[in-house]
Amino acid sequence: MRIAIVSRNARRIGGVESYLAVVARELTAAGHDLALLHEVDVPVDRPPAMSVDSVPRWCVADLGAEQAVDSLRRWAPDVIYAHGIVDVALEHATLSIAPVVFHAHGYHGTCISGGKMFQSPRPRPCQRRFGAACLALYYPRRCGGWHPRTMWREYRRQRRRQQFLEGCTTIVTASRHLAAEYANHIASLRIVVLPLPIGDISDHGPAAPQKTGASLRDEWRLLFLGRMDRFKGGHMFLHALPTVAAAARRPIRVTFAGDGPEVGRLSSLARELEAATAGLTIGFVGWVGAEAREDLFKSSDLLVVPSVLPEPFGLVGLEAARYGIPAAAFAVGGIPEWLDSGVSGRLAPGDPPTVGGLATAIVDCLRDPETYRRLSAGAFAAAARSTRAGHARELCDILSKAADRRHAPSASV
Repeated sequence: MRIAIVSRNARRIGGVESYLAVVARELTAAGHDLALLHEVDVPVDRPPAMSVDSVPRWCVADLGAEQAVDSLRRWAPDVIYAHGIVDVALEHATLSIAPVVFHAHGYHGTCISGGKMFQSPRPRPCQRRFGAACLALYYPRRCGGWHPRTMWREYRRQRRRQQFLEGCTTIVTASRHLAAEYANHIASLRIVVLPLPIGDISDHGPAAPQKTGASLRDEWRLLFLGRMDRFKGGHMFLHALPTVAAAARRPIRVTFAGDGPEVGRLSSLARELEAATAGLTIGFVGWVGAEAREDLFKSSDLLVVPSVLPEPFGLVGLEAARYGIPAAAFAVGGIPEWLDSGVSGRLAPGDPPTVGGLATAIVDCLRDPETYRRLSAGAFAAAARSTRAGHARELCDILSKAADRRHAPSASV
């Protein structure tokens, strides 16, 4: 097949691009021809999302939308594998080129702000169906910015995105949670649940869990790995640490890896907590590449995923699990689908999420050596069930079925 991938960025800046790096290699190895249309290519110091050689690439920021779309049309793909872009008109243009399979990495077309979160009176997941009523709730529930123009612009953008989705052949989601969200909005569309791949254990992780009980250490080593914004819950993790330190009765070493708009605020709060809490050390290492991530996993005892937004999946949990590292997280979105509380880590209540609940989940993972060994083995077993080869086989079947519809009448938009 000739498969055109359409995505926002050609650089590896987050989960979407990390996924493309894996899936591009697998699709190429299976004998398919790939091309990439992307909106931007920044920052230039990050590795490319697709490192496969000889893949045609068209950057909208360099060529303009019209020329980029025309180049894609002339390449004549059998199917388009779309991953969400900012320009809604550009998304719609792809529908006239080939059947489109859309991979939903978030709440594309189902939420006015894209976060599926209420911020007032306290942060909690939103389960409403997207529609005109969202305009009435936008300010009372603090769904987004304060300016009415922003509210109306984002509402119209999401309505147009929903129309784009109705023209797609298939929607792929990584979790049953996200599949149900899309089924609630576009019931007539084919929706397929395809959990994300993390790579094969034999290639990227230890041959067996290496953890022998973190509570036997002289210190507990906790890891946050992800984007630092207000929805990822870094502040809640920090506020939970004094309680964790009191229960641990030993030093706590915490590493924050990643970047984002909240780095400065989180760093300031961390310094205050260090000064006020005996035995607590908090470090910020910035964005990390593949090798540095591996080193962090090998040197950590527990992954903390304090996201307060309903994560569509939360791949970082399985990435850590392949090293036998359990996770503590809020029970939001798709996280409970890979984190089996009491088996591969601990879930804290997520509606609403609380600092106390997160602290309890962290301590429950680490306070007892035998419990920790069991959670470590459970995490490793969960990771072993998710391989990139299996993911690629299912994805190829999905794309092939969509490509078979290329002679069907084009969807109207």
